[in-house]
Amino acid sequence: LGSSLISVDNGFANLTINFEESIDLENWHVGSTTNFEIPVQDNEPTKFFRVVAASVSTGDTGDSGDTGDTGDTGDSGDTGNNGDSGDTGDTGEAVDTDDDGLDDNTDAFPDDVVTDNLSFRGNPSGGLIITDCKTTAIGRVNIPSNVTEIAAYAFDGCNLITQVVFPDGLTTVRDLAFRDCTALQSVYIADSVVYFENGIFRGCTSLSDVRLSNNMTTITDTMFQMTGITTIEIPSSVTKIDRVAFDLCESLTSIVIPSSVTTFGETVFNRCANLKEITFEGNAPEIIPAGIASHWANTSNQPKLLNIGYDQHQMFPNLYLPDDFIIKYYSSNSGFTEEWFNSVLRNYNSSKSLDIGSLQ
Repeated sequence: LGSSLISVDNGFANLTINFEESIDLENWHVGSTTNFEIPVQDNEPTKFFRVVAASVSTGDTGDSGDTGDTGDTGDSGDTGNNGDSGDTGDTGEAVDTDDDGLDDNTDAFPDDVVTDNLSFRGNPSGGLIITDCKTTAIGRVNIPSNVTEIAAYAFDGCNLITQVVFPDGLTTVRDLAFRDCTALQSVYIADSVVYFENGIFRGCTSLSDVRLSNNMTTITDTMFQMTGITTIEIPSSVTKIDRVAFDLCESLTSIVIPSSVTTFGETVFNRCANLKEITFEGNAPEIIPAGIASHWANTSNQPKLLNIGYDQHQMFPNLYLPDDFIIKYYSSNSGFTEEWFNSVLRNYNSSKSLDIGSLQ
């Protein structure tokens, strides 16, 4: 839902609440509008308000019943029968798992008896910033629609939350915002989110279902490090995948790089031990060395796209490509030279690449 403060008149602020409806979290339309008058005193400090939805029961309306006969007019006329009123129908009951008065469909934490899990502060750019979430929070997190930013470490260690929905209107997610949310399985990121700092979902070991913003431009440094993703759809808005973005994604088996991506940070797929296939739809991306930061992951001064496998001490002396690993590309696109393959892959040989164009 959205709101707008229209005016302050005779000691009251007039607030209009617009309720919007959606069946897919992408396409929205106005459902209804409600007006409120809020008392305001002179020189009163700024206040923030939030709307908390109560339980809703729709139920069946039931039959309207027969109207009955009107009766003959005659001299005095019988009035006739009014007819039966009909059944009222079943009321239907909303599910409230934690018995906190909020329907599970609207409760941000449907399994948690503690409902006030989030802490906020005002955003100078507008809206609110989530600064903290109690680690006791359980289940689904629907970020409120007036939140425009999630602060660094806001959900760090909230290892009982399972789903997060980023609403339209949220624009910014800071460093390590959801680090080590180990039960987090699903994330929906609205297209309004365009700015991500580093390590957003680092250590979310159960995370496997991710919908990215169609307006983001960078998959940032360690953004999905040590997550459970098996594959991920990268939007065509992305132009850069930063260093170690998918490090230790041991469930990742395949990935398609859209033609919009022109730049890779070093060791993007470091230690993805089960990665079998990378498909490049566009030109060969430029690989940017990470400088001193790369020393822990490389045994040479050359930038590398992949470092798969490691010894028991994780010192990376014998990194390798699996026997069944393959890079798919189109030779009609630029940059896929033997020099490029040798510069980005360890122990490269021609069996590790396949020109898709030659199969058409």
